[in-house]
Amino acid sequence: MRRTTAFAIGWVLIGPAAAQTTATQAGADALAGALAAYTGPSAFEKKIIAVAPEGAGYRITLSPNAAIAALLEPGSTFDVAPVSLLVAERADGNWDVSSAEALSIRFDVTSQGVRQSADYRVEAGTFSGVYAPKLGTFLSGSASYPGATITASDAASDVKATIGRIGYEMSGRDGGNGAVDATVRQTVTNLVETVSIKADPAAGTPDATVDVTAATMDSASVFTGMKSRALLDLWAFAVSKADKDSIVADQEELRTLLNAALPIWTTIDGHSTFGQTQISSAFGKLSMTKVAVKLRGDGISKSGALGYALELEGLSAQSPLMPGWTASLMPQDITLALKVDGLDLETPAKRAIAEFDLSKDPALPAETSDAIALAFSENPPRFTLEPSRLKARDFDVTFSGDVVLAGIQPEMNMTIEAAGLDTVISTLQAEAATDPSVNQIVGGLSLAKGFAKALPDGRSQWIVSTKADGSVVLNGNMLVPPTAETGPAPTDENALPTEDPLGLDEPAEQ
Repeated sequence: MRRTTAFAIGWVLIGPAAAQTTATQAGADALAGALAAYTGPSAFEKKIIAVAPEGAGYRITLSPNAAIAALLEPGSTFDVAPVSLLVAERADGNWDVSSAEALSIRFDVTSQGVRQSADYRVEAGTFSGVYAPKLGTFLSGSASYPGATITASDAASDVKATIGRIGYEMSGRDGGNGAVDATVRQTVTNLVETVSIKADPAAGTPDATVDVTAATMDSASVFTGMKSRALLDLWAFAVSKADKDSIVADQEELRTLLNAALPIWTTIDGHSTFGQTQISSAFGKLSMTKVAVKLRGDGISKSGALGYALELEGLSAQSPLMPGWTASLMPQDITLALKVDGLDLETPAKRAIAEFDLSKDPALPAETSDAIALAFSENPPRFTLEPSRLKARDFDVTFSGDVVLAGIQPEMNMTIEAAGLDTVISTLQAEAATDPSVNQIVGGLSLAKGFAKALPDGRSQWIVSTKADGSVVLNGNMLVPPTAETGPAPTDENALPTEDPLGLDEPAEQ
């Protein structure tokens, strides 16, 4: 039997909002029963979740302390202030969802002899949104909180942090074929954090303090083809099964639900950007006008891709440990971009779903596992270093390349181009007059320049290739020859045998 979402069941049982101007206890009970499909009935029996009529809607309250207490070791405490949502059904079958509360989590726990404590507090703010049961997601949502404070402590360090205004927005729409397209954005202002690192006499390290500030933080994620409806159905299946035997009995339903959830999503694109970030310690200060991290991932497909990029802008560093001559060589902007593509996850995922049998151990036949491993080795993904950059006052270096894992020995191609190499060498040569150790760096850079190809615009270029045969080629010139193949030693037909195959040397029987 296929399951529907909690709110969809509530939609059927409670009736259209247009015909119901005041919530009832019967409606609250029906909604609680619908939610139990996703939480289990014990959550309501133990008062962890409660539903009560309020005006034209229903208040859903979460009080998780009782559930958490059962997991704690003696002497540990964990307190989460109750949180609640007010939900009301709309005439179109969707639900208005709102909240106006503070958030508070405090704990002091010991686990395996290690003690940790923390206090997280978010000032009272507001949240409002519209939830679509048929899609299993919010069509819209926004939240605003004035600020938050965090304190945490363990054996190694103490942390104190404050955060200014926190904002949150999301939107979703029907993406077709049972999927959802959604956008989520979060903004934070005025992050101030102090990490006090405790002395470690055994390691001989003293107390230390690190201060971190960021004027702004902006995170956004864009989902396409998210199978939120199917994922909720899968969750409901898991909650409804009390033990392994019940899962085994209905494993064909599980197989159907898993297939329905593929590819989980079509694409996810996300980024987090920090503005005016500064890190200070006794060793100095590191500042950046912008720090950005970007992630991208395809869902489970025949030719998927994953991407990661890091961008640092306006980088500067001051430290009594840094020689003065490093100022012109300190990178000001850094871009690093990595990508994996040609990743076939669909074929092994579908085969594993089709062939698992939870009544057996292992659940996946050995031949299936071996076939999946072989498929990866025969059709490996490609790793790409996308155009990246390292820029300082006196030099500008760009680099890109790729790695293919076919065969035993990977193949790599890399292109590096540098501007300002002569300026860097001149700066270091001047420094070497008072610090002879710098001559080692000068020698290495001079050697690298000697191998480079001079481009018309004055830049130096290195194109490096390593082949599966072990050879290394630089700008068309072979630096390392192919590795000689090793095989069985040649035989000499005229050589005398080292053993007596006919047994002629055996002593005669008496």
